[in-house]
Amino acid sequence: MLYEQNQDFYPWYDDRHITVRPPRPNNYAISNIANSPRRIYEFLDSKIAGNDELKRTVACAVYSHFILGVTGLHGLVIGNSGCGKSFIFKVLSELVPVVIADCSNMSPATYKGTCRLTSPLEQLCKKTESYTPKGIVVFDEYDKLLEKQANLSVESEVLVMMTGGDVYIGSENASADKPNMLCSTDGILFFFCGTFTGLKKYKSKGTLGFVSQQTISADDEPYVTKDDLLEAKGSLFSNEFLGRISSITSVENMSEEKIRYILKDERYSPITQLSKKYNIELYLTDDTSERLCVLGRDYGLRGITNEINSLIQKSLFETDAHVKELTL
Repeated sequence: MLYEQNQDFYPWYDDRHITVRPPRPNNYAISNIANSPRRIYEFLDSKIAGNDELKRTVACAVYSHFILGVTGLHGLVIGNSGCGKSFIFKVLSELVPVVIADCSNMSPATYKGTCRLTSPLEQLCKKTESYTPKGIVVFDEYDKLLEKQANLSVESEVLVMMTGGDVYIGSENASADKPNMLCSTDGILFFFCGTFTGLKKYKSKGTLGFVSQQTISADDEPYVTKDDLLEAKGSLFSNEFLGRISSITSVENMSEEKIRYILKDERYSPITQLSKKYNIELYLTDDTSERLCVLGRDYGLRGITNEINSLIQKSLFETDAHVKELTL
């Protein structure tokens, strides 16, 4: 296999570094790919613009968990919708087994439902082909689950997972032919992501009280502590949960300046990704770029990508379907 070719000419994280990639091992071992937090960070940075603090936190946690064997480094990630919280873990799944679970339609195991708290554990077991999996589970929109369900019921299940114990997974209608199985969570790293409205604090403000999202400048530097989470009105967290959290990371809001940078940089721009997807050369007018920058302030990169998709669909309908380039 000629995968050694070209590796001296490009950084290790560049897709051109290896002409033909060797098969990925079943255990997703990353020791030969990224043997330090810095290299994991560089890999994430090559595909994700901004969110440096979260990339550093994730890089250190992944290295410590998978290479050093340190357990219990669970994290809480706070940020508005579209700021890139879950995207970092999607990119990370190229290195290690990651399951991202949408908590907005999830229920505790004690409730009937097709998607339960233990569902991502079952997915991770299937992905790693093991009931003692080593991987990452991300509970996205975790605040939505806490808000709509009995908090005590949710937390009791989550605490067992975080502590590292055996959890039953499988159908709620288990039978002798299809019994529930025990999944060990000792080797699972958990991240809990959500908006958690009203919990952010900002260093640049004269006072450090809680502020509404509408009054926050995109250039402010966010941070939040465990005390803030406990003291917030209507707090969704308990001492037991926060005692098992190793890191709390607040992801900054998108600014128009940052969005302009992303749109112009081919490594990060959704234009580059959609050009490959549609096999069409895409170009933005100055007016469209400015409109997308304003849109991204409220809806993030996800909103920008959806808007560009909509513009492409309209253009394809109005022009030749086999066109090779489009100006939006």
